[in-house]
Amino acid sequence: MAEQKAEPGYDKFHNINLDYLRETVSSGKVSIEKIEKLLNYWKARITNSKDLLYHNYFEYYLFFESIHCGILSSFVYEINAKEIKHQYGIIYSAVIEIIERVESQNIKDYLLSKKNGLSEEFDFQGDQLRTWLRAVEFGNTVYLIGVIYPSGLDINKNLQRFENVFKHFYLPDIFEPDLRTLPLFIEVNKDIIKKIEKYLQYKKPVTFTVFQFEDFNKYIKLAGEHFGREIISELVKQITGKLKQDDTYYVLSPREYLIVSVNCEKSILEQRFHRETFQIKSLLLNYQVKFTTRRLPINDLSLIWNEIVP
Repeated sequence: MAEQKAEPGYDKFHNINLDYLRETVSSGKVSIEKIEKLLNYWKARITNSKDLLYHNYFEYYLFFESIHCGILSSFVYEINAKEIKHQYGIIYSAVIEIIERVESQNIKDYLLSKKNGLSEEFDFQGDQLRTWLRAVEFGNTVYLIGVIYPSGLDINKNLQRFENVFKHFYLPDIFEPDLRTLPLFIEVNKDIIKKIEKYLQYKKPVTFTVFQFEDFNKYIKLAGEHFGREIISELVKQITGKLKQDDTYYVLSPREYLIVSVNCEKSILEQRFHRETFQIKSLLLNYQVKFTTRRLPINDLSLIWNEIVP
């Protein structure tokens, strides 16, 4: 049986294979001038120790993800304010053209309905490119995230990861850190409701425990991304070590953790986590926690979210 070649993980970006760039040029879809411009752009950022990619997770992720899959340009556009919040890569003029087309056609609602984003081919200065667009609602604001890449590259999985990282890290930490009304886990909401409805139907207690930890960014800047992953891993390990068979936990973000305990009063959880300390190496993390017991049926967790978070 042939050995399957594994894709590089995010801790092994030094193993990225750039052969796809050579294939892209030889196919005639993108000019050698564009590829050279892209390579120079990557080199300039890597050699600048003050670049945001060394200090901001979203920049770091998108930079190496782009090298891995061939993203020429990406952007985040706030539709309400008509303002570009983030722009990465080359061919900036193509980004402007795409935004102008979206604005002129007023297709915001259509983009919001596209579960996997809207992907279209277009010709730009003789190059055959593809654009991927996705509208994301956050509170009362709609953001358009867009990616431009050479036509012919299969990067659908990468685009989905890009969207997930945008929702989990870019939106909460930069724009609205205190307005997390769960647009991030629609599927998790469905899963939780399915687990608890048979208990609430008979007024049996269901307890929600929500942990909110302090911002990790200052520690990541000092110790690097590896330490950030270590923090999350240790938090999950310590929290799950206290769980019982009827408990289910959900990692909502690196800083937020939800435990759902069926047929259980909050006094039991309070006792279980009484004065719990979370220490990773010499770092003692600050946090808030809230325990809430409910007995009445509910079909959407977002309706009681403000009641259960600290």
